[in-house]
Amino acid sequence: MFRIPRKSAGLLTAALAAIATAIPATSAVAGKDLPTSSHVQLMVIPQDTSVTFPLDIVFAGSTGFLTAAVAGPDTDHYYWTDNTSGTSTPVPGLATIYPGDLRPAGADSVGTTRAVGAGAVAGDASVLDLATMSWTHYAVPSAYQAGALYSNRVVAADANGALWILAFSSHSNYSLMGVTGLPATFQGWPVATGHAMDMLLRSRASAGGEAVLDLATGVASVIPMPAGFGSYLDLLTPTQVGLYNWTRQQVLVYSLAGLVSGAETRHQTVSLPATTAAIALVPGAVLAGSNELSGPVRAFPDSGGPATTVLGSGDGAALAPAPDGSVLEAGAPAPGGWGVQRIKGDANGGASSSQVVGLNGPLRNAGLTFNHGLLRHIESIPLTPLTQSGSYQVFNHVLVPDTSAADQSSLAAFVPSGALPCAVGVQCVRIGDGGLGGASVLLRSRSGIVVRYAAGNDVVLPSADGRIVDTSPSSQIARRVPPPARRAEPGDRRRCLHRD
Repeated sequence: MFRIPRKSAGLLTAALAAIATAIPATSAVAGKDLPTSSHVQLMVIPQDTSVTFPLDIVFAGSTGFLTAAVAGPDTDHYYWTDNTSGTSTPVPGLATIYPGDLRPAGADSVGTTRAVGAGAVAGDASVLDLATMSWTHYAVPSAYQAGALYSNRVVAADANGALWILAFSSHSNYSLMGVTGLPATFQGWPVATGHAMDMLLRSRASAGGEAVLDLATGVASVIPMPAGFGSYLDLLTPTQVGLYNWTRQQVLVYSLAGLVSGAETRHQTVSLPATTAAIALVPGAVLAGSNELSGPVRAFPDSGGPATTVLGSGDGAALAPAPDGSVLEAGAPAPGGWGVQRIKGDANGGASSSQVVGLNGPLRNAGLTFNHGLLRHIESIPLTPLTQSGSYQVFNHVLVPDTSAADQSSLAAFVPSGALPCAVGVQCVRIGDGGLGGASVLLRSRSGIVVRYAAGNDVVLPSADGRIVDTSPSSQIARRVPPPARRAEPGDRRRCLHRD
């Protein structure tokens, strides 16, 4: 195996066609021996341009969106990207916060009940305005346990479990308002905030239950649900409430205004396919991302009827609701258009998308492998804060029909961002192919380097550096500098490694 030097993408077709025609005289195509003097062109590989990679959109605001990428144990790289300019700004103050602990707290603000950010002291709840990168902290008295906050309102429980709203006018000055409207047995706790002065509560009692809390009045309203339904995920938008039971693959959709006023408490039931990985609400429909690799994002009408495809491929797991009722998702309406897309509902069950930020390239050649008739073409995309989790793309092409090619696990559409480059200062990667565990790459780890297989298992090697130079199905060998050599577990794939 080898890598292709970085050249213009226009040279790719000619390069791959030349490789495909250089077939040894003893090769067989479709069961026929080739004449010793023949060279046969098997396939002209099209230019690979369809980028797909995951992007964790944690929060969608009015003027931008927040993404997170794993930086290491218990730390993340956060970036705030402006919708208009596409400029991404690092947000180091959030590095130690798990993305799931951040909730919408305003038009461009996220909040957490942890004391983080500049000026925070123990016991504070914190809000970060991402548009201005400014922190606001609220000192929650020790007599209360903070559950969630939105804007300047913290919902907290006292020692008896009763809920209160603390409306802050400064760091330590607040007015206190008790939450009313809940049955004595409800035992509510905040579970979701949205882009509105409302919050969803879930009962901690064994009987369960959900309620919506009006933060302006302190009045909570229990949400009527079918007996035995049970919500595992609660969704709140400026106009809707959604309760999702993934064992039933059903979403109950309510009018937020109707629940708060009591004028309309009925729901519409939307059934989703078993492949659903994530959901979101837009006016008139439930959006469902797929757990299939780069699967579609579809809109399922609240009122019933067939679903429509909004994005031909999507991340599937990062649907982020925005203040205007739209939803942001990484995906593409059609191949070649990968980016952050804004999805809007038409209130009649349909939805449409428009691109916010494009993430489709330009692509550069970064490597090539050929094994059992399967050619893997690796391309790189420029490293940016938004592309770091998918800086390499893998495109598989079956050149010679061969049953063994179908048995090889694929690296799917991307290589891990931590893959060792094939050369210092170059954006390229070596892939080991032909092992029973599928294609593999080298990653750095705390203890050395790791061989990661597409099948999901890792083999740790006690070396600071190395590169893949050979592969076979039966065993794995690592050569260190200085010697001696080490043989890994019997029966594993073979990888010959050496330091550059």
